[in-house]
This record gives sequence, C-alpha cells and structure tokens, in this order.
Amino acid sequence: MVTDQTEGTSPTLGAILLSRSEKIPASEFSRNELCRLFDQLKAKVQEEANNRVSALVKPLDTSDVDFNSFEQNVRDAYKLSVALRSKDGETFAGTARNVIESVPSDTKISTIDLDCFSTFQARFNIVPKNWFRVHLDFTKPLIFDFTIPVSGPTPNASVFEIVGEDDTWVRAVYDQLHTFFFSKKKGRNWLHTRNIYDLFLWLAVIPIIIFILLNLSKIYQARFSDTPILLDVAVIAYAFLFLVTAYRFSFAYTKWIFPLLELSDIGPRVSRGHRKFWYVLVTGILAGVIGGLFI
Repeated sequence: MVTDQTEGTSPTLGAILLSRSEKIPASEFSRNELCRLFDQLKAKVQEEANNRVSALVKPLDTSDVDFNSFEQNVRDAYKLSVALRSKDGETFAGTARNVIESVPSDTKISTIDLDCFSTFQARFNIVPKNWFRVHLDFTKPLIFDFTIPVSGPTPNASVFEIVGEDDTWVRAVYDQLHTFFFSKKKGRNWLHTRNIYDLFLWLAVIPIIIFILLNLSKIYQARFSDTPILLDVAVIAYAFLFLVTAYRFSFAYTKWIFPLLELSDIGPRVSRGHRKFWYVLVTGILAGVIGGLFI
C-alpha cells in the first residue's frame, strides 16, 4: 500500500507556511479574460503537480506498477476547479475551461470560485501543501436597504489567497493574480470605501442643501408670509431631511450603477440608460448650483 508522505493539512516539523491574500479591486471581466485566467492558473497547478510527483519516493515493498498508479493518482488529484453560481440558484462547476464557456450569456452570475485544492481534498481528504483560491463576488447591495451602514464600505467578499511551503510558487501565483486583477482595475474603488458618503455629505451635499433651502425659503416667504414661525421651521427641517434622504438614495444608486465587479458579456449589465441618466442628473445639479452662485 502506497501512502503519500508529501502532503498534509499542516506542515511538517520546522516547515513554514507562507500565506498571501489580497482584496480584488473594482474590475470588469469578459468571458474570454476569465478563460485566459483559468488557463494561466491551470498551468501553475500542473507545475505544482509535477513538483509533488517528482518528490515522491517509492517504498521498497511497492511494485513499480503500484507506484506508477499512485503517481498518476496524485497527478490527477491536482485539478483547477471552477464554480459559477447564479442568483437563481444554478451552479456551473467542473475542472475545465468549457465550464466558463458554456454558461448562458443571460445568466445572472453572483459568485465565481477557482481553487486548486477541492479535487485533491475530495480524493485524499487532505489539502495540498501549496494551494490557492479566488473568490469573485458580483453581488450588489440594494438601493433601498437601510440595514447596510451607509458610511461603511460596500459589502463585497472578492479576494484571492495563496498558501504554501514553496515560497517561489506562492510568490509566482500571487504575482500572476495581482497582475491580472489590477490590469482590469476600474477607477471607482474610492466610491466603495469607508466614509466616502460622509465626506461628500459634509463637504459638498450639505452646502448645496443650504443653498437650495435659502432659495426655497425666499419663494416660501413670498407666498406664505403670514404663517407661524414654528410652521416655517418645521417646513425647513422637513425639506432638509428630505434632501439628505434623497442624497442617501442617490449615493446608493450611484454605487449600484458603478459596482465593484462586473461581467461584460455574461448576464445583464447596468444599462447605458441608467448611467446617462446619472450623468445628466449630476450635471444638472452642479449647473444649477453654479448658475445660482454667479448669475
């Protein structure tokens, strides 16, 4: 009976496990780009399989046939697994790139996972010494959801992680993943960071609201000059809260039409109409404020 002495869930005595992980920035991917990433990672998995198999030592009481069979069994256990999950509960999973190629274009993908330990773990009930995983989270927070802290970062679990004893392999996989994802980086990470809502609120939105209320109060006083002061204060306070709430919804809408992660040719994208409407809205507000200040 041949047993594998080269793998395990924990390192051997004196071995050091290296771990590198990084959150994935705001990015956009096409199906072909995901297939290219799959091919690149598959090559790294095959490289690791060759290294592990070459390190195996045949026990004296094992025949060449049995040992060759075991070597092939180990080699076959090193597979790159991919799983695409939709918002409707469908899962497309396998160990070949055609899993990505076969997903219908109208599928609403919520997450994509790639890893090189699932098949090995299923076969030997242990994880390999060197492994990685990639998790892509395409979910978007709801616009009308008051349970999410508006000042916090946009909830998103997208990350890649590499763990292993082989420093060269870990760094090579990290560099490959880092280069791929940051080459697809969109300039919208700042929109999804912590406290960006508060920054715009205090530096831009509240001054604009005050400007709007000053102009509205002139119209209000001209038409309702005999109303009680308490009612005037209540109307101004209500208008202030209404405009702050409108800003909150507008901010959530902005994050919805400019999400952290997007697929360009799988599933529905944010329509151009939404983005055109957003550009017109923001331009109109700024033009109105600037015009009111200088005209």
